[in-house]
Amino acid sequence: LLMIFMPVLIRHWWGCKPVRKTGKTEEMRTFLADRGFRYRDLLNWPVFKGRMLTAGIMGIVPRYRYIFVTESLVEILTIEELKAVLAHEVGHAKYRHLLFYIILFVGFIVLVFTVENLFPYLVYLKPEILDMIFKSGGQPIALFYFISAFPVLVVLIIYIRYVLGFFMRNFERQADLYSSLVMGTPKYTISSLEKISILSGNIRDLPSWHHFSIRERVETLLR
Repeated sequence: LLMIFMPVLIRHWWGCKPVRKTGKTEEMRTFLADRGFRYRDLLNWPVFKGRMLTAGIMGIVPRYRYIFVTESLVEILTIEELKAVLAHEVGHAKYRHLLFYIILFVGFIVLVFTVENLFPYLVYLKPEILDMIFKSGGQPIALFYFISAFPVLVVLIIYIRYVLGFFMRNFERQADLYSSLVMGTPKYTISSLEKISILSGNIRDLPSWHHFSIRERVETLLR
């Protein structure tokens, strides 16, 4: 239910408004309409006052699905590059990446509850653990909760960094490839990525745990 209705709330929390009507934004809307893509609105994303060069999509139900673009991105990219960006975001919806995130989130909850329940069993099997904690001095209750929470923290870091990160990187790669298919060529997707990398401070080789670096994304598109 949160995944269905949260985009409406987030839109208001972030202060997103429909993009200004210009030649570019009207062509962007036409591009989406021509492909029969169903969504609620195309919104201006005021992240860092719109100076960040980025776009996104949110919502698993068309009635509550929004595409976000920052004002700076619309300004610096050509209309063909913007269409490639939109096609990338449409790719996330087409391949149901947001539904996969729900599954991954539920998987994380199951994993956390499993790990969290291991500590009481360990204490039951090894009661000397409690003796050690309560004879340690200081604040034994705080120490008890820290020890019981530590495995959950480790699981959280590993799951987000390696499991969720693996899927996120490959979702982005799949969306890049879909964009190239829709545009009939990868050149607009590549040129948009290269522009973003230069204007964001030469971040082409900056590694990213959730997106791959721009160099890696470009090389994949060229292949």
